[in-house]
Amino acid sequence: MRRELQGIKMGCGEPVVRFFNWGKSLKWELGALGVPIDDKQLVASLLFGLSGKFTMTATILTAQPNVTMEHAQETMQAAEARMSLDKSADRREDVGPALALADGGRPKTQGNRFCKDIRCFKCNKTGHIKRHYRSKDGPGREYRGDSGSAAGLAMMATVLHASDSWATMAGGQWVVDSGASHHMTADAGSLTGVQPCTPVQVSLADGRARTARTSGTASLTVDGPTGTRNLDLGDVLVVPGLAVPLFSVRQESSHGVNVEFGNNHVNIKANGNVQVMGESVGRLYVLGTAASSGTAGAAAAATTAATWHRRFAHLGPNTMGRAAAVVTGMTVDKTGRDALLVGTCSLCIEGRTTRAPFPSWTSRSTAPLQLLHTEVLGGMPVLSAGGAAYLGTIVDDYTLFKAVIPISNKGLAKDAVI
Repeated sequence: MRRELQGIKMGCGEPVVRFFNWGKSLKWELGALGVPIDDKQLVASLLFGLSGKFTMTATILTAQPNVTMEHAQETMQAAEARMSLDKSADRREDVGPALALADGGRPKTQGNRFCKDIRCFKCNKTGHIKRHYRSKDGPGREYRGDSGSAAGLAMMATVLHASDSWATMAGGQWVVDSGASHHMTADAGSLTGVQPCTPVQVSLADGRARTARTSGTASLTVDGPTGTRNLDLGDVLVVPGLAVPLFSVRQESSHGVNVEFGNNHVNIKANGNVQVMGESVGRLYVLGTAASSGTAGAAAAATTAATWHRRFAHLGPNTMGRAAAVVTGMTVDKTGRDALLVGTCSLCIEGRTTRAPFPSWTSRSTAPLQLLHTEVLGGMPVLSAGGAAYLGTIVDDYTLFKAVIPISNKGLAKDAVI
């Protein structure tokens, strides 16, 4: 893996974020094996491995001292965006099949052909790599290792545009994957009872592999036919770099559980009864979960109409309802919206209340104490040391002399003036 990191090269047509996340994943795996890699070394390897079109930008970054990983990635993504603007606006590149790796998987093929700039270390020809040789047959099907097959699979079958994100699509929920051999997640902190397990090499949809060395139990709060319920998933593999948690249909089926997919929903049944309900988000099926952390098992409360009203800076109920109709993940119930329509929000009432203007006053006094302007402020929730709950203010119109007098109750305001 250290040699792979030192010689890391960007593939043809590979996005910058995918290339950088590949390097971050290698650093994470090396760190897990006790071989720490500092950011300076990682940035140098990534900048050196960028494709030729980024040479100028990479050279400028290399000359700068103390370049951070975040700054390098942001700069290269900005350069990539500028280059894409030079192409036709309607030209978009799809990535397929979609990967379970968060912008970290590296597509080895484009269509059915290998990238033309890949060079084989065995025959020194382009279009394939050495490990694609199978015995003496020349370049052919991908080499699978001594066992002939991978121990684990993560094959989420969908097509996303290069600008899409797995985390954005699934919203951090568990994705129901019929091609996954195990339950998987990248966040060990969300599991309980995490312990070392027999290493499992997980082959992703792009042909790359990640090794899971630990597993644990995920405690979830999921949607059921009668409301939310708790669900514990055992033997969840911790797979480095996985974009979203995967719920394996294969693993649950081995326990006698049936998974049924519909047009816009997925139901998980046990003994013929629906136990867990999910929904479709984009082209994915996800569980309606409020993922509990390994230490805190409290479920997230459902977002009410009043909460959405506050989040949108007290947006009008009708406008908020229209926004919910076009936004994924935002639900505004009719009862809560009707409650806002009748004016139950005190802040909205106060914010829309207007005060009648004071009558204009054109005459001015000609001597002190001829005209006084007074006001009473209070009552205060906390009394003063002398027991006063109100403040009486007096302004002389002629001299503009001001006085503030503490009073215990409103009825004594006239005595303060005297």
